[in-house]
Amino acid sequence: MNLGIVTSYIIAGVIILGIVMMNFRVQNSGAELTLSQMNRQYVTDIADMLNDDLSNMGYNVNDVTRNPETGDIRVMDCAQVNRIRFFRNLCETDEECADETRIPERIEWRLLTEDEISTTNPNQRTLQRTVTVLDEENNVVSEDISDINIGVTTFDVQYYETVGSNTNITGLGCGSNVPSVRQLKVTLEVQSRERIAHRASDEGRFIRSVWEKRFTPTNLQLQNN
Repeated sequence: MNLGIVTSYIIAGVIILGIVMMNFRVQNSGAELTLSQMNRQYVTDIADMLNDDLSNMGYNVNDVTRNPETGDIRVMDCAQVNRIRFFRNLCETDEECADETRIPERIEWRLLTEDEISTTNPNQRTLQRTVTVLDEENNVVSEDISDINIGVTTFDVQYYETVGSNTNITGLGCGSNVPSVRQLKVTLEVQSRERIAHRASDEGRFIRSVWEKRFTPTNLQLQNN
């Protein structure tokens, strides 16, 4: 066999293999970039809603939300790691704002930790936002539930007794020690549904986007004051 032909085949094979590997890396880089952009957009959309809800907790036009039965300040009534529930009373028209009998809505954000929504990424869960309208006796009048199924893997809320503290409160629940909260930090993570591998033999990894923010709602500072 001609040694020159054999050498040519070997060199051609090496070049073709290099081209295939380069194309593989380029395709994966493009896919990773696309998934990263999608995740960042998902995180931004959810963060916009959280910014609006959490910053306005306890808002009640010219006052702070109160228990309709006792008149006591009632801003937050549930403070858990994956769940937060609070009251607010936003109005859109002058007529609504002038209605002093209007009962504040109850807003809840909750990660359904037992609810797997993806067969390819077992970490993804449903993030649920619920808006509840109550009557003066705390009976449910209506409930609007929105399920967010766009790859949320973490919704973690940490609570602090003092603004700027590095030590969070543990063991909180619904109705237990909630008035002591002055500040909270939310951590939100979104992961891609599919894995991205950098090598053909690699299992790959999920693309992650993380958002964190501390909130110091004005009306939380009024509790127990």
